[in-house]
Amino acid sequence: MSKFEFVGGNETFNQIEMDGQETVYYGSVFFGLPISGEVDPYYLMDTNIFSYICKDKYPATLIKFISLTKDYGLELNPAFAIAEQFRSSPNPRGFVEYYQKHLKERFGIHLSDANRDSFCDLVEGKTNSFKSNIALIEDYLAIVKSIYNSPRNEKDSVTYFLSLIKEKNLPHLTFAIYAGLIFFFIKESIPRKNSIRDKVDKFLGIGKDYVAEMARLHNAASDISIFLNCQEIAAHSDVSKCTMASIVTCDEVVGHLLKNICIYSIENPVNGKYAFTVTIRNSSQWLERFQQYVPLIRENLNRTSIGSPEEAKRRRENLKNEWFLAMQKYLKF
Repeated sequence: MSKFEFVGGNETFNQIEMDGQETVYYGSVFFGLPISGEVDPYYLMDTNIFSYICKDKYPATLIKFISLTKDYGLELNPAFAIAEQFRSSPNPRGFVEYYQKHLKERFGIHLSDANRDSFCDLVEGKTNSFKSNIALIEDYLAIVKSIYNSPRNEKDSVTYFLSLIKEKNLPHLTFAIYAGLIFFFIKESIPRKNSIRDKVDKFLGIGKDYVAEMARLHNAASDISIFLNCQEIAAHSDVSKCTMASIVTCDEVVGHLLKNICIYSIENPVNGKYAFTVTIRNSSQWLERFQQYVPLIRENLNRTSIGSPEEAKRRRENLKNEWFLAMQKYLKF
């Protein structure tokens, strides 16, 4: 088994802001560069960035970002964004053709038909993995929502959440767990009317009924699943060349998580399973807060292996059960 461990702490996160324009957030999801092996880098766009390009309608901030990628020869990869088209559109490849056309006409960036088709092939080959990632995040988000929208303070929320994961033997989806902790920190520390607090309140808002809530969970999980897609792509890299997908987004919640969470190590898969380590960035505004809870995190997330396939299946079933119980609580059905 080959393992990519990222070192150097070159935690690149940037944003482009202009009055009256959408902020563009971009950066690497990895903690520096791999210790060994070559790097195959590109930017993985989220759905809103891709949509702007397909519609040939750009905030000035996005024009500046695309110009930067052209100047530095960086690849803009639409695989994440078109994955949603493959799930919902009758003609997903048509959107990629718009993307190809507008990049060339507006920015002079040439995307060959072969590369265009390779993006689509990548998505089609990983559709099941991407769907599975979204489903796992949906289930965790329901639990996070139930806690976030309760009267619990930060300490009680963190304690209850981590204890639940251990006591109910849930899968350790570290990214979703750490994202949940950050949401609890934001609720406790940042007042309403602040942009990120308002965005998280909306992100974790509750639908008016079961159907509306399922749609909200899916949309929210889809938004942040881009992190797991980067992880998935890196894990399936050639053992001598790590595919390091950075993220570019206009979504403030995704941007905030990118600014605060990163991948420290990842292993190539064996029998479809792989291990990885997610950590808080050294530059995170929540670093000290996380450090306060390290003993509690270690106590409740001290599992040393993913276990047998049967055990993994059992944990997944446990998570689905807690998803249902959480929704019962906050939808009151």
